[in-house]
Amino acid sequence: MVRTRANGKDPYIWAQEYVDELNRKEYEGQKEILIKYSPSKLLKTDEKHLFNCGYLFLQSIYYLLKLDKICSKISKKYSFEYDLNDIFISTNFYSYTLSIF
Repeated sequence: MVRTRANGKDPYIWAQEYVDELNRKEYEGQKEILIKYSPSKLLKTDEKHLFNCGYLFLQSIYYLLKLDKICSKISKKYSFEYDLNDIFISTNFYSYTLSIF
């Protein structure tokens, strides 16, 4: 399989170049983004400046604790027809966590 993808190249060299390319693409996707802010600059009224992304912090905790996998196992065990993960994430986890603060 590797020999067919290598198109006549040495498979080891091809694999190393392929891994280097994938690593480069991953690195580019994880670069830091710096946003310039100027308090003296006026904002345009017809542009959107508010983005609802506060849930991302909670989402990372949710998946770090692997609660999605627990929900999936419960759903399979009891043959639920609905996605317990979606219900748990939106109604319980986020709301309870936010209510603590």
